[in-house]
This record gives sequence, C-alpha cells and structure tokens, in this order.
Amino acid sequence: MPHFISTTANYLITTNYKVMYSTMTNQTGLRLCPGRELMKITYARRLGLCAASHYLIVRNPYHRLISFYKNKFQTNPLKAAAPLPYSKWQHSQRIFFPFLNITRETPADEIKDKLLHVRFDQFVQILPSVYRLDGHLSPQYQVRFICHRGLRLGQIKFTAILKMEASEDLNYLSQDLHLDLSQKHNQTGTAHLSDYFTSDLLRIVNDLYFEDFSRYGYTLQS
Repeated sequence: MPHFISTTANYLITTNYKVMYSTMTNQTGLRLCPGRELMKITYARRLGLCAASHYLIVRNPYHRLISFYKNKFQTNPLKAAAPLPYSKWQHSQRIFFPFLNITRETPADEIKDKLLHVRFDQFVQILPSVYRLDGHLSPQYQVRFICHRGLRLGQIKFTAILKMEASEDLNYLSQDLHLDLSQKHNQTGTAHLSDYFTSDLLRIVNDLYFEDFSRYGYTLQS
C-alpha cells in the first residue's frame, strides 16, 4: 500500500503509484505503514488521541497517465535483460494483455514486441476497461479509503494535499518534512499534453478521473 510513516518525526505520507512512489520508498526516514497500523493511527487521529499529521501527494492525472505509458510500454520492456514469458510481466501490464491478443501461449519475444508497439491512443482507449484493476491507474482520491478484502473500513482525513507539480509543496516536503528529493526515480521528463492527447482522448480521461480533477483542483482540458 502507498502509505508511509516517518521514523524520525510525527507524520505519515500517502501517495499513489506513479506519484512520487519510488521517491518515497527510497527515503531513509520513511517506512511503509501496514494496513492495521494505518487503521489504528487513523482512528486515533479522529478521536484526538494521536497528533500525527497525514499528508497526501497527488499528481495531474494527464501527466500520471503519460508517465505510466512511457514506463510500462516503452522503458520497461526495453530494460528487460531477455524477453519475458506471460507470468513475468508486471500486473499493471498484464491487465492490458487480453486487449492486445496476448495469451499464456504467446511467445516471450512477441509479447515484448506487442507492448512496445502499443500507441498512446490505443492505451487510453483501453483504459475504461482496466483502470480500476491496478493501483497504477486507479483514481487517486480512492487512496483515502482504508479497505480490507474490498470492504471500506475507514477514511483518512488528510492534514494537507500536496501537488508534485507545485514548487511550494515540494519545498514543504524537502524543508519541513526533511525528505530528500534530489534523486528522482522514473522521471517522465517534459511532456506536452498536445503531443499525446486528442480531444477524444481527453474526454475519456476527463470522464474516468473527473473526481481527481475536481477534488484536487486540476484543470480539465478539452
């Protein structure tokens, strides 16, 4: 789960995959917070029995999807030392296999080739069928729910929402929470939306991630 607790100060951080997750996992002063511990802290905070702050880091949904696409369909397949069989690919990639005519019998080199040839528009058009199946693609607002076996057992009340695109929020993470942001992982680089999205693709994403745009103040493009 993308919830972290500080080992040196009284705070927690929640993020999503493709939203500074790798950066958080490489912090010496943070550790992953197991579900039961998270639940205890969340309830204790609500009852005023715990003074820990809890922050959520979010990212513009458009750029989050571009990052996912570039990593899972371009960078990751090329980095594989050898072509991988069906079961060795990441879950976030395997959920696309049925739409790419990839089966367990598909040769490893053919799987790699099919992944590398997925176009961005093809990726977005498949999203409505798979975006709820993996944490890399699920809407960011859902991370506030504490779930067990599909049941919602609680909801986190965040102290503040921090945007990874906002310099003041990054400064807060670095200067106030003393996190090392100097080493960036899985960088997307500069991505212009017009290089990826048509109006039709924007409509798909706007519909799927509408609550993320609305809740976190990101501007819908058309």
